[in-house]
Amino acid sequence: MASPDGPCVAVIPPLDHPPVLGGAAEDEVARAVLASEEEEEEDDSEEVGHGLATGQAAALSDDEDQEDEEADGQAEAVPHQLARQIERASPGHNCDNCLHARRFAYPQPRLKSSLLRSMRRTGLHFSPTHPGRRSPAPSTTVVDILTLIIQWQMYHLSDQILSYLDAVSLRTCEEVCCLWRGYIRHQKTWRKVVVNTAKETPQLMELNGWNRLLSRLSTTRDMVDMDVFKNLYWKMTTLKEVWRHQALSENKNHFKRSGTIVWTFLPSGRSVSVYTQGKGYVIKIHDDMTFKFRALLRSTLGTVKKDNLCLDATEKRIAVGGFVSQKVWVFNVKEGPITRKRHLEYLLGVMKGELARAEPTLDIELYKFINAESGVRKIKLHPDEKRMAVLLPSNQSVEIWDIDQVIRLQTHSVQADSLYLIWKEGILVTAPTYSGIIQVFNTDRETRVGTVVGNLRRIDAIAMYNQLIVTAEGKMIKLWSMPDEKMLIHWIATKGHLCSLFLNDVIVVSGSSAGVVKIWDLKTLFLLKGVDCVPIRRITMKGILHYPIKFIHLWSYTNMVIVAKYEAKKRKDKVKIVQVKTY
Repeated sequence: MASPDGPCVAVIPPLDHPPVLGGAAEDEVARAVLASEEEEEEDDSEEVGHGLATGQAAALSDDEDQEDEEADGQAEAVPHQLARQIERASPGHNCDNCLHARRFAYPQPRLKSSLLRSMRRTGLHFSPTHPGRRSPAPSTTVVDILTLIIQWQMYHLSDQILSYLDAVSLRTCEEVCCLWRGYIRHQKTWRKVVVNTAKETPQLMELNGWNRLLSRLSTTRDMVDMDVFKNLYWKMTTLKEVWRHQALSENKNHFKRSGTIVWTFLPSGRSVSVYTQGKGYVIKIHDDMTFKFRALLRSTLGTVKKDNLCLDATEKRIAVGGFVSQKVWVFNVKEGPITRKRHLEYLLGVMKGELARAEPTLDIELYKFINAESGVRKIKLHPDEKRMAVLLPSNQSVEIWDIDQVIRLQTHSVQADSLYLIWKEGILVTAPTYSGIIQVFNTDRETRVGTVVGNLRRIDAIAMYNQLIVTAEGKMIKLWSMPDEKMLIHWIATKGHLCSLFLNDVIVVSGSSAGVVKIWDLKTLFLLKGVDCVPIRRITMKGILHYPIKFIHLWSYTNMVIVAKYEAKKRKDKVKIVQVKTY
């Protein structure tokens, strides 16, 4: 608890030689404290019986005083030093726990002597006060057990207590007192709890990349990295409960088009869509998770009617490919000047009392044009926005192109029925429809890394994160290890038919043809090995007819967009934004 004048700062003493007590010794300490309290009550009753109206304590014998002074001389004055440091750092602050620490550092003589006598019986010689320093304190001193353990330097017990807390509770403990906050941050409690939690599922920590993050952060000394450990521990312990128990807020939007819509969602909250319109196609850009229109472009250059289009986009570039037209178009996205129309909209909004802001327009300009040798099934832009992967199943190849110079850099052989293409961090993954052979390529080394072979059946959806690959086959979901090239877990996810998947380092999201989205926890799947797995959340796309889930994307760990296709005469996509309320 911070004071009104300023935050309390506590300096934690160094961990040179903290006393390590076993289970039996700790029981002896507890019995010693109880014995000291009983002796104090007996002394108080004797004082009342003898009629001591002034309330002063009876004088100790000379032998007891001599023993107390010897014990005080041998013991360390750690709590006294800690109280002195707190007093120097923030004089006059009103932190309750710091006041409790001072009361503990300067207790009443009767409590001190009785406690020392009981501790000497158990063989523990420790004086919590400094000899010669006395200060008045109330008769009843309230000190929590964690403060006592920290002041007695029994850090193995405090770490054990804090390891049972989740991220939200541990964050709350940081805000209780300067003593707790200083201990949690300076003793690297966040890193300790993350390492202990990672030991429960070591295989998952290796496959989703958390082990690499821990090894990199363990050598740094900057306290800024504590925030990274906080976020990581929140994903480990709290995200599952957030999706399971917290309420959802849902926003819906309908998009009616003349042709099939292809979607791409960017991490910034921007969505890019393309659909056919006569002899050509239309590109649209929306911000604020598809709820704010920004730009539109109609193109008829080199197009044909009823073309089967594919799309991929980044913040600055958009790539569109046609299977029938056998072409690839690359566009640049730039911010243009604020037009007169935008100024008028801004003025009208101010006159109506609405919160409006004049924003620059987005300009979509054609940058490059590539003639492919066959129909283009999928396109994937590299994050550097300089390279592009083009899947040509008719030629049984996937090609890597330099966008600026329009040069073919690499060519890899794939299956003739390849339908899926994923490109992340130099790893290119292609998957066919029926043959069940998933090929993995390293585009930086221009070699094939491995091949994941499944059953000879249809692959309905695929997703990848780091070294994990998840596939949907009918009603079943299979989780694969890319380095080992083997299946780790499989489970029945739905009664119907799966048609979309999403994967990150914490959860797996599946969408079925009945319009049902289920969220699965990766840690629970690894612990149960896929047996009797229950989703942590179930979301339904309601409508007159079923909405088969077309696309799933997570903008953040608590914001999800679901795109469902409306199966009716009207070609319409239903976009649903789901946000779970955090603490």
